[in-house]
Amino acid sequence: MDKEQRLKELKEHSSEILEQGITEQQIFEQLEVFERGELFTEIVKPCVKGDGIFVIDDSHSNELLGNYRSAAMSGRLTKFIPASGAATRMFNHIQSYLINSEPISIGELKKEMNSDSDAKSVYEFITNIKYFAFYEDLKSLLSTEKIDLDNISDDDDISIILRKVLDSSGLNYSFYPKGAILFHKYNGEKRTAFEEHIYEAVELLKDQSGNVRIHFTLSEEHVELFKEIIEKATKHFQKQSVQVKATNSFQKKSTDTISVTLDNQLFKDSNKKLVFRPAGHGALIENLNDLDADIVLIKNIDNILPSTKNAESIKSKKILTGFLIKIQKQVFNYLKIIDSKDVNEIIINEIKTFASDFLSVQLTDSFEGKTTDEKTDYLFERLNRPIRVCGMVKNEGHPGGGPFWVRNKNDEVSIQIIEESQINKRDRSKADIFDASTHFNPVDMICAVRDFNSKKFNLKNFVDESSGLITTKTFEGKQLKALELPGLWNGAMAYWNTVFVEIPAETFNPVKEINDLLKPQHRL
Repeated sequence: MDKEQRLKELKEHSSEILEQGITEQQIFEQLEVFERGELFTEIVKPCVKGDGIFVIDDSHSNELLGNYRSAAMSGRLTKFIPASGAATRMFNHIQSYLINSEPISIGELKKEMNSDSDAKSVYEFITNIKYFAFYEDLKSLLSTEKIDLDNISDDDDISIILRKVLDSSGLNYSFYPKGAILFHKYNGEKRTAFEEHIYEAVELLKDQSGNVRIHFTLSEEHVELFKEIIEKATKHFQKQSVQVKATNSFQKKSTDTISVTLDNQLFKDSNKKLVFRPAGHGALIENLNDLDADIVLIKNIDNILPSTKNAESIKSKKILTGFLIKIQKQVFNYLKIIDSKDVNEIIINEIKTFASDFLSVQLTDSFEGKTTDEKTDYLFERLNRPIRVCGMVKNEGHPGGGPFWVRNKNDEVSIQIIEESQINKRDRSKADIFDASTHFNPVDMICAVRDFNSKKFNLKNFVDESSGLITTKTFEGKQLKALELPGLWNGAMAYWNTVFVEIPAETFNPVKEINDLLKPQHRL
């Protein structure tokens, strides 16, 4: 179908498109992405220590901690937590086993656990249930069913216990956002992930007036639950003269993307309406862009420890923040020199060295042939971007993305966070590069989003639109192709100035599935 026919077809759905808050041109561009097919990234080599990844020596700690303290006290810091969506995936093993095996007994689980990963997970969950922070709440709910959670025999049907964890008649955890699930229990206190992030934010971000700024992205159906939990935490800190300014936003409908059939025609539902789908966490660049902030600490909702065990994580974030500020000061200094027009070849060479050593900027061969004015213009544009310092942990087999040197369509090489799905692993050479990666992205980032004149960058100007992902989904029993926008820390930040820093593995403690809460670091 040619462009004219495609645009004519879109005109027939103009009211739906208008309601979605996007334009026909945007949809047309998305359709072109489907036509191009798989969007693989050309990785050149993995980032390693000394070649794309910094290791910060302890001798610099005092300077960097001083930078951090100054920024915190002056109110420059904000925390941003992507927390959209339900916690369904945390309970995948339990839900899968419930579907295929009911009634369920511990005795049966013992027989099957060596050959069935779902059975093994359910067995681990049920036999350690007293260690979960929600144990007392669950026990109270089950008492009305005449079930004593402290005395379960190997022959008892435990399916009702599992359903009380998941269903609306019980804890309703399959509906709850991950942030609303009780993660940790202390002596006389239980905290959700939302609350733990607030406790961490108070320790990290409190300014000289006692203000703490933290922002969560949510799904709209969870907002009342979120507010209820946050109110409890903010009241606790008000008694200590700390004002927690917890705000939230939703993923915008206008960031949803069009769906197509397997042969790239517009996919329509049973009512002949276009089908739009949420486009992944890359859509949250809009939410980050809307935030009135200066330096933003980004961390996933599930990567949070009890506040009695987070000293290493807190110190790491302070060091990363101080390092970002050190780099930002030098970037701003160079930008002001260029802006003043007081530039010569000596200054240009100094800026080149800094950009290479600290920002991993690789200049193209054509740079040396440029005039002095052309060089300064290029360097100004290259430095005048948002900055992010990203913590990287040693790769211990976690699924997900990592730091790589990448070549873009303009033949420019830069360092990026790349997901496995972005790599054509059918190409043996690319698979080998991916497998040689030494570090993993835990999503622990410090972001500077203002320029040298303290004006907010428009973060949407620094997105690599070509780095989205095409996935296959099912809707109303039919297969469709969906488009995910460039990930928040992947293509959505592709044209930022990026710095990777090795951080301790102890700072990465995600809760991807419910039994992760049984690990020693999550238990007191």
